[in-house]
Amino acid sequence: MGCQGPARLRPSVPAGGSPSTPARGQGLLRHKTKMTTTLHDMVDQLEQILSVSELLEKHGLEKPISFVKNIQSSSEEARKLMVRLTRHAGRKQPPVSESHWRTLLQDMLTMQQNVYTCLDPDACYEVTTPVNCCLLIFYTVGDKEDDDKLHCDTVQIADN
Repeated sequence: MGCQGPARLRPSVPAGGSPSTPARGQGLLRHKTKMTTTLHDMVDQLEQILSVSELLEKHGLEKPISFVKNIQSSSEEARKLMVRLTRHAGRKQPPVSESHWRTLLQDMLTMQQNVYTCLDPDACYEVTTPVNCCLLIFYTVGDKEDDDKLHCDTVQIADN
């Protein structure tokens, strides 16, 4: 049996906690200690990293959890990941819908806010804007002139 990916390995998490640790202030150690607080913070951080891995998988870019964790402090690597996500969506056939682009941007902003805090949120907009401009032209011009439809695969997204 092969690796099944992060979404299928994750057990259901009860509201307010993880499956293996009691919620903050619950369980045998009801009093806060520095160690329990640190452990809860670590679990929270790992859950955020896992959620990014799941979002990447949702958009067809499977990366191991170790990759997500290893690049979390590098704005350059985080930006490259956002560019890869955008390019991956831009190459899909048939082309993805406008709502898919909105969802992708929202997921990118979630990843930035929760894990890739070293990356400026504007970077998420910067890497998706050229594609969205192309789509706007495609939907307005392409519908009227079937022979001259524009293709978004001609849009170049800068790596820096």
